[in-house]
Amino acid sequence: MQFPNHQKLDIQKLSTVFNNTSTSYKFYWFYSLLKAIEQNKSTIEMKDLFIQMVVNVWYPNHYFKINFGVQDKLGKLANEALEIEELNLQIDTKATVLTQKLSDFIDKNPKHSFSKNLLKISDYVPFRFIRPWFVNEVKGMKDGKLNRIIKALATVGTFHESLYYFDNDRLVFNEDWFNYLQKHLKIMQDFCLWNLLKYLQKRNPNVPNIAAKLFPPSSKDRSLTAQHKFWKNIIKYQNQSIQCIYSNQIIKDYALDHFIPWSFVTHNQLWNLIPIPQSVNSKKSNNLPKLDLYFEPFADLQYQAFHIGLQLNMTKKLEDYLDIFNTDLHQIQQLSKKDFRTKLRQQIEPLSQIAANMGFTQHWIYQP
Repeated sequence: MQFPNHQKLDIQKLSTVFNNTSTSYKFYWFYSLLKAIEQNKSTIEMKDLFIQMVVNVWYPNHYFKINFGVQDKLGKLANEALEIEELNLQIDTKATVLTQKLSDFIDKNPKHSFSKNLLKISDYVPFRFIRPWFVNEVKGMKDGKLNRIIKALATVGTFHESLYYFDNDRLVFNEDWFNYLQKHLKIMQDFCLWNLLKYLQKRNPNVPNIAAKLFPPSSKDRSLTAQHKFWKNIIKYQNQSIQCIYSNQIIKDYALDHFIPWSFVTHNQLWNLIPIPQSVNSKKSNNLPKLDLYFEPFADLQYQAFHIGLQLNMTKKLEDYLDIFNTDLHQIQQLSKKDFRTKLRQQIEPLSQIAANMGFTQHWIYQP
């Protein structure tokens, strides 16, 4: 990525900060630095940056179950925080609440394993991130000495140029770098997230739409207005009751269920949606249904909805099926129910297995 030039700063140094990266720390460290700059904080406690890193991995780790790599500890820190009863955190705890709770907990419990493990991040990433500013000074140096030397070179009051300087447990931004990053904040955020995305894609090669899983979903992402309208027309045209495929209840007031959880597929395409009672939908949550029990009735309901959609001339909406069947609507229409079911299973089954491999609960069965 080409950065805007600056008369005084060596911009090339910034472009190499993600070279030779084996964990996600540098990406989330830089994103936390940019968050501080966005808030116009030229000086910040390192503890607050470490907390921000955990906050930023919260949704990708807990909700979307992204794999950060074997050596990476950020996801493990998020898991540890979720298990602390005193914090009473949830998967969907808001970032502002999460930040405050983690900060208060660390202040009150400095000897807790979570507090200690979080602060261990300070042993590495704050120093290694600015290594490009001291390439000549640390050239040929043994790895065990790097952090101590870089800290000495970048301590407040030294004459070396650096992105930031260490002042005990605080970071103080270089004024010129602070102004540069603030002026080009959007470019810097894109640079960080693009490199993070490449890192995560290598470690999650079969996971769809990772770009949509870096942050909490928006209400627009989860909106099902158009899909509800589709199913309302299907049910009205059929003029008879539909049974829930999980509970066998007659559906009256319904929710739309993502057969493969939304938190895995991150889309609302019709081939993955069916109406079920709200109470059943709440129980299913983001679990993977037992395919041996539920796939056949799911596929039969999909087959029925597709053909009614054609009769109602809802071809635009039915384009969702093109991606999963990899053919045109006419060819899908010609499929027998058995062939429709077979082709749909060929897509659903591997998605279900990949999601299970990521940690989504498999073989869910409805219990009244």
